[in-house]
This record gives sequence, C-alpha cells and structure tokens, in this order.
Amino acid sequence: MPRDKREVSTLGIHHTILKGHNNDAIFADPRSKKRFLELIKLLKEKYDFKLLCYCIMDNHVHLVFKEKKQGDVSAIMKSLELRFTIWYHRQFGGCGTIFKGRFMSRAVNNYTYFKNVVRYVHRNPVNAKLCNHPSEYSDSSYHCFFGDDSGLIDRDFVFEHINEVIFDDFHSDSKAADIELKSGVFMMVNDNLFTPLPDEKAENEMCRLSRCQGGEDFQQLEPERRQRLIVKFRRIGCSYTQIAAFIMRSNGAVYYWINRKRAKRAKTVKSAA
Repeated sequence: MPRDKREVSTLGIHHTILKGHNNDAIFADPRSKKRFLELIKLLKEKYDFKLLCYCIMDNHVHLVFKEKKQGDVSAIMKSLELRFTIWYHRQFGGCGTIFKGRFMSRAVNNYTYFKNVVRYVHRNPVNAKLCNHPSEYSDSSYHCFFGDDSGLIDRDFVFEHINEVIFDDFHSDSKAADIELKSGVFMMVNDNLFTPLPDEKAENEMCRLSRCQGGEDFQQLEPERRQRLIVKFRRIGCSYTQIAAFIMRSNGAVYYWINRKRAKRAKTVKSAA
C-alpha cells in the first residue's frame, strides 16, 4: 500500500518528531543527545536549512525547521535517522531500526501556528512534569535564545515573530489563544479611539521622562524602570506606535507591557469568582 505524501508547507516550515522504537529511551544517554545535535549541525551545512527550535526527550525528539528547497524535509530526516542509527549501534551495540516507523511531520502554514509550535516544543518537558518552566530543561533550544548557541539555532528568524522581550513570558503560559487574543502580543495594535501627541512632542517628552536619547539608551535601563516608563509614556498621551518607535520594539510588545497588570488582575478576579 503506497504511503501518503508529506504535506507541503507554504512557509517551508515543518514540525517533525522522531520516536524510539517501542518507545525505547534512545536519547537517555547524554552522549546520544550530543551526537544528535552534532549531526543536525552537519546536515545544516549540507542542506542549508534553518533550525528554529528543538527538544530532545529520552524517547523522542521534536525539531522545527525551515527548509531551503521544497521537499528537503524528507531528505534531511532520512539522512539524520540513518547517520544517528549507525552511530548508535557502533556506540551501544545491536542492529536494526531504533526509530518507530517513519518520522512524523506537520506542515506549518501560518505564523500564528508557528509561534504556538515553538512554545509547544519548548514546553514539552513541562507538560511531561520534568520541570516547571522550559528554562529548567537543558536539552532543548530554549537556552539558545538567551546565550551563545554556536550557530545551531536561527534565532533571528524566531525573534522576527516572537518578540524577544516577551519571549520568556510567552513560554510561561501554555494558553496560546489567551495570550494571542487578550494580551495583544501578535495583534496589529492601533489607536482608533486615541488622539496621540504630535510625534515630535511625544519624542521630546519620552526623552525628558526617561533621560534617554532613544531605544539603545532605553534598553540599558533596569527592566522595572522600563516597565514604569512605558506605562507613563502612555498616560501622557503617546500612542503605541510612538512608544514602539522610541524604544525600538513592536506595537504588540508595547501593548502587552501596558496591559499586562490589567490582564493579571482580570485573571485573578475571574479565578476568585
């Protein structure tokens, strides 16, 4: 019986999963995890794909990547499976397959789904009750977004779609719809009912209040002070767009910072009810 064809991604982004045969813990040994990542790095050079996130559990692995050429996903995964299997048998003995059938894959066809997939992959250890937050798990790409990942992860692409300032908060909540629709992280935020200050006056006022000349200076301030200032900018009549331009962040990130406390209070009230 012929196999079903792989779904084509309009964005070239795929979420793939490899599972150990009979759910065997083929990645339990730290050497296995290390070698698997080394092989991914080698294949990146060959196929020129972007690795966007990963999570290696003891008996399975999640990979999200953007292929350069349509159809590369199959060649990449087959090569990865073969190379790792050869290494595994040389290292630990045995023969035959170590993976459970064909690799699983899901085409990512829009960026909202992409953001949710990134969070899902990083939160896999949390959902498995191995830790309380993705930052506590060492064998995923989460830590690569906060330090040197030696070029393994193409984090600039991810940061284009998940603002790096709210990256940690984004991963702290598993309810994508709540964050996306209520916190405005991904929405195009505008001020239809708001008359802002003229641009020049708004910039002058933000410079005066923050004692900064622009976004680079502003980012050097303590996080709590930045938060207070953003709220104050809004109160004096600056629009989301003006604030975003001044601090060099997105409108959605500004909206999130300004409304975060309000959203938390609403959630507390709802829970109490």
